Amino acid sequence: PDCGCSQPGAPVGPAAGGDGGGVWPDPGAAVLHASAGAEPVHAGPGHGAGDELRGQLARVLQRVVRGSGVVGRLGGEEFAVILPSCDEEASLGLAGRLTAAVGCVEFESIGRITLSVGLAQGPKHAMNPRELIACAEAAMMTAKARGKNAVVVFHEETSERPQDRPADAGAAGRE
Repeated sequence: PDCGCSQPGAPVGPAAGGDGGGVWPDPGAAVLHASAGAEPVHAGPGHGAGDELRGQLARVLQRVVRGSGVVGRLGGEEFAVILPSCDEEASLGLAGRLTAAVGCVEFESIGRITLSVGLAQGPKHAMNPRELIACAEAAMMTAKARGKNAVVVFHEETSERPQDRPADAGAAGRE
């Protein structure tokens, strides 16, 4: 079953193609920028464990997203979910299901992790794919700054970076 985001005949995948700087052809496209904490993977078991974590995380994200969008790795433990023809309410619902699904999984080599998700909606927040991804990333950084394991919709006035928040004493390396 569909998550409720895609519309029949809607383009699937990076709708603009090319270098990402063109005009976003889908007026209701949404991008989720998701980041999982994995510092213990780098400090502990090594790169092989990090590769396994990323693969397992990608499978969880793809299972939840199903055919309603496209999941892609941006780098490290950061993933984008592109949702063609998806309104903010449906995008937030999917983001909530993603964080819940990731929180229920016991990841090999690391245990449970959390997911910080930023959401940006085109053309409300950006006029092309590159800007849309940048807005989603800013929202994801705000989610991390606010305590992680959160979903934040992009708002230019309220964007925060993790370094803007005082460090938590004794905080664990995972999100």
